[in-house]
Amino acid sequence: MLIIYNLSSRKKILINICKINKIKFYSKLNKNQLINLINKVKSVLYIQKIFRKKNIDEWICPITYNDLVYPFICIKNMNKFRYYNLNAFIEYLSKSTGDFIDPFTRELLSDSCLNQIEKLINHYKIKKTFNKKSWKKK
Repeated sequence: MLIIYNLSSRKKILINICKINKIKFYSKLNKNQLINLINKVKSVLYIQKIFRKKNIDEWICPITYNDLVYPFICIKNMNKFRYYNLNAFIEYLSKSTGDFIDPFTRELLSDSCLNQIEKLINHYKIKKTFNKKSWKKK
């Protein structure tokens, strides 16, 4: 939803739109700048939504942006299944510091999910490139 400049729309309404959309740093902007900021954020969100939907439909790994290759891992978030190349996912987790999060949804990975990944690593005999202590949750 892009906002067209309109004399009837007040600055207070635009500020409320910024609050609803969780947009920051809008307090010192005038009416035109607020409209441009809202349009910019909405455009970016629309493009990201289309891009993410395209990636899911075409079976592309969101980490490497390559086609999925076997072995891959499946993680269920928000009632959708996300597929990642196992080697790329392990490399991503090894570079993460502290918390282990899903790279697509930014949600914390559960203990059962980490145990599943550990079993897949052992089954496919993948060499780990990270410290064993950092892999286990504290």
